[in-house]
Parts: sequence; C-alpha cells; structure tokens
Amino acid sequence: MKIANFIYSLLIIINLLLNNINSKATAKIIDLLQRMIIQKYIGGKHTPEKNILKNKIAYLTRKERKEFELIYTQLINEEIIIRKKKMTKKSTDWHISLNPKKTKIVKEIIDNVWSIL
Repeated sequence: MKIANFIYSLLIIINLLLNNINSKATAKIIDLLQRMIIQKYIGGKHTPEKNILKNKIAYLTRKERKEFELIYTQLINEEIIIRKKKMTKKSTDWHISLNPKKTKIVKEIIDNVWSIL
C-alpha cells in the first residue's frame, strides 16, 4: 500500500509539472525544491515560508503566480512540503521544510523534469 501511495503521489506531481513544462512557474517550483534540498531544509530544519516564496514569485505574471500556487498547494497536500505554524519573537509565521520520508520523490521529480528540459 505504501508503494502504491508513493507512485500515485509521484505521478500526480510529475503530471502537474509536465502540463506546465514551459512555464516559469514550473521552473520556480523546481528551483524551490532544489534550494530546500541543497540547504537541507528537511524534517526538523525549517525556514519561513514568506522569505522563500517572496523571492520565487517576485517576477511572475498573475497567470504564472496562479500556476505556481496551484503546484505549491498540491505539494503541500501530498505532504511533500511540510508547512507548520511556528512561534517567532514577535508573532507566529508559517515555516516550511521537506518531508524526510519523501525526499526520494523530490529528487526523482527534479531529475525527471530537468531531463525533459
């Protein structure tokens, strides 16, 4: 059953990304995932969501932002990206990290999409 869920999640995400393969939104999502892997935002190590997303969607058009948000929410719903509310000094903010159980999926997504590009 776990393997079926793994394959299903992988197919959904790859399908979403391949439908928008030429869009800037897909490139920004892949860039986001790569950055999170390189900087090891996996499991307990997290970063404020607004700091990362602010840089990724700064130069996107309205249509591209909607595509980006659609793919991003799908990643959260598939639990590839973990999103939690964390207490900071002044208030509470959303923090994100990669799910350590699904880092293999993220690496496969990155490899598959970059091999097509």
